[in-house]
Amino acid sequence: MTKRIDQLKTEDSNLISNFRKLNSFYDIASLLEVTPKFLYYILNVEKSYTPFKIPKKNGDMRTIMAPSKNLKIIQKKLSYILTKSSSLNKSAHGFVQGKSIITNAAMHVNKKWVLNFDLKNYFDQFNQGKLIGFFKSYYKFNDEVIGILVSICCHNNILPQGAPTSPILTNILTYNFDKQMSQLCRKNNYIYTRYVDDITISTDKYEFQKRFVYYNENNDVQIGNAINKILEKTNFEINTKKTRLRINYQNQTVTGITVNRKLNVSRKYIRKTRAILHNLKVNNDNVAQKKFDEYYPVRHYRDYKASDKYNVVKGMIEHVAQVKGRDDRIFKKLALSFNDLNLPEHVYELNLYSPFEKNLRKNCFVVEIEYSLYGDFYPATASAFLLKGVGVITSAHTFKQYLEYKDEVEDIKIWAFRENETTLKRPLDIKNFDFTLDFAICHVAGINHTEYGFEFSKHISLGEDITLLGFPQYQHKNLLNKEHGVITQEINEYFQEKLNPKTQSPGYNQKRYGISSQIFEGNSGGPVLNSDYKVIGIATKGITSDAVKVNTIVPISDIFQ
Repeated sequence: MTKRIDQLKTEDSNLISNFRKLNSFYDIASLLEVTPKFLYYILNVEKSYTPFKIPKKNGDMRTIMAPSKNLKIIQKKLSYILTKSSSLNKSAHGFVQGKSIITNAAMHVNKKWVLNFDLKNYFDQFNQGKLIGFFKSYYKFNDEVIGILVSICCHNNILPQGAPTSPILTNILTYNFDKQMSQLCRKNNYIYTRYVDDITISTDKYEFQKRFVYYNENNDVQIGNAINKILEKTNFEINTKKTRLRINYQNQTVTGITVNRKLNVSRKYIRKTRAILHNLKVNNDNVAQKKFDEYYPVRHYRDYKASDKYNVVKGMIEHVAQVKGRDDRIFKKLALSFNDLNLPEHVYELNLYSPFEKNLRKNCFVVEIEYSLYGDFYPATASAFLLKGVGVITSAHTFKQYLEYKDEVEDIKIWAFRENETTLKRPLDIKNFDFTLDFAICHVAGINHTEYGFEFSKHISLGEDITLLGFPQYQHKNLLNKEHGVITQEINEYFQEKLNPKTQSPGYNQKRYGISSQIFEGNSGGPVLNSDYKVIGIATKGITSDAVKVNTIVPISDIFQ
């Protein structure tokens, strides 16, 4: 596959070494893998940036400086090299690979106090002088090299928002602030993070020390001396309008995410998302567009198109999935509503599941059996799963009457299908079964159990976390149900008439397990997974001597007896 022109061919280790040894204009051109003539041309183009504006959350406008195509290529390459050559403080979450507003918020979940404040005019703080000082003190570059690097990165004496080099450089130039704040907070058992210009400090202590934050005589939140000293040393200021201190019975948010008990999105956000979906559903495209622009303004970019209203709400729903997880009921409802819209050709449906979740669902089946016996019609459903190296596993009691009267039944149909393949019902053939132990091993047409399926574990312990999968009370197009629980008890069953394979004499003890998850009708035969998502049991139904139902599972090890 051909590399894009903004990607570098040199190995990372050589890039880092060559960057640290920069000594001339020609060294920089070689590092960026361009000719000196090309680099000279880019640095001397009269109009290298095109400005455009986008609205901030508060309604003010933010100016974005979009670099020319060729300059952007150079900046992307330099940004990559700077990222590989520099260390950032662990507290930084913005513009950092593998981190996000979610990783930032996750650091402050379920805390007693959460303090938020913003750095004032953050991007304007990073002028040409600060960048020159950094390259001189940290990398010891000569004036020629510094001048060229600064020319690539700066515009009108500042780091322009819109240049690919600006995010990594702002993080680098905020390193000392992050380091001092992290050390101060760590000494006092507080947690500190920064997402671009959003600062968050949280604690489980009874209250914050006043040298960190306090309420003045007007009951306004004030930042204390300990933080102010660091701000002064590092030449940052606070935007006092955005300083908030919240205790855990108030709504605590970090980078727009609720963190009181768990990561969550606000009700207001969900209501807005639903309102946009409703607008797109009930109105024709022109009316929907007009209402969308009027009531739900977004940060329009230069290439904004009318169809972006679909991608905007799609992005909002994806945000819900990232925060709450793709298993979340609210996400699934929003995603299904979006997929039901009359989407333009270039707007794709939302994926309801992660790749892991898709694979999990691929291994689960609905089993349907129907037959006639003495003029009566008998339909039944059960759950089943694919076990790698074994076959499709389900409960034997689903087939009990059919197998006992096999010679008398008529119009027999047995098939299995996945939740998303209701029109592809595959014939099911029962290969082995045991009514006493309550399992059946089956072959399903077109299903390869030698390479695919769940792994299994024969180990079960009381108190361990489990996940029950299946299709309880199945109706057409029902989705796979997940119930989380724990192993609650051991249940010993004795079967007088079953042959013991070890002693070759009648009398067999089976150990089953009780679970806290509810096993409804139709869920029998579904897999019970441990925390590693390996099958440890098969869902069944147990009845105690006083006819009280117990949610029990058959250990997966029993199928190998």
